[in-house]
Amino acid sequence: MWECRVPSQDVKALAAAGTPKEIEDIAGSFLLRIGFNRMAFHLSWRGSHSDRMVALLCNYPPAWVERYLDQQYLYHDPVHKRGMMSVLPFTWRSLPLDGASKTVRTLFEEAAGHGIADGFSVPLHSPATQGLFSALPDGSFNERTRALEERGAALTDLAHLMHERILALYKAQAMPDRKLIDLTEREKEALMWIASGKTGREIARIMAISEDTANQHVRASMVKLSASTRTHAAVKAVTLGIVQPLI
Repeated sequence: MWECRVPSQDVKALAAAGTPKEIEDIAGSFLLRIGFNRMAFHLSWRGSHSDRMVALLCNYPPAWVERYLDQQYLYHDPVHKRGMMSVLPFTWRSLPLDGASKTVRTLFEEAAGHGIADGFSVPLHSPATQGLFSALPDGSFNERTRALEERGAALTDLAHLMHERILALYKAQAMPDRKLIDLTEREKEALMWIASGKTGREIARIMAISEDTANQHVRASMVKLSASTRTHAAVKAVTLGIVQPLI
């Protein structure tokens, strides 16, 4: 039988969390108790980058997040690349950086300047999504080393508990019976392209219609799916099997 290394009260709290923010707060509290002061959790459609994000929980310094996005470091980040290619947890110290490009070296130097140095990451994969959970230990080099060596199992369990709850929240928000959702073929097509990472302008061009008409199809599908955003509508449609993203 699987023995979870996360305390039962935290497991129960995560299972009852009603929003991503609650998940972030519960996870953050547990991490602080075991010596980790930073975390990042992202989940996106399989085969995508940040333009097809499903969920993002992060307490990294805002200045670093802004710099990371501005420089498009995601496309060069060895941590992200390893997470997308592997299913095994890993420490950042284990990454082979010998011969790394100037961009990668700059990335790590700038990250260290913002307190982002040592980390432990857990790849997260499901049939429709892929993601990564990372936690950063606090303290001296020796304290961080000990935390990384002793807490890997607990971090792995936490990552999967968060992943499971995030997916459950999206499923819970979806209407239970897909037969009750009467989407037109054009609405389904628009949602498929959203789930595949296309913008409104791109969808209009692909469907050979005006952007206003494309947006009308999206808004109509949002109403029928009781979705708050176009991404939310696409998530519900994929969850219910109404559409499949092109990957």
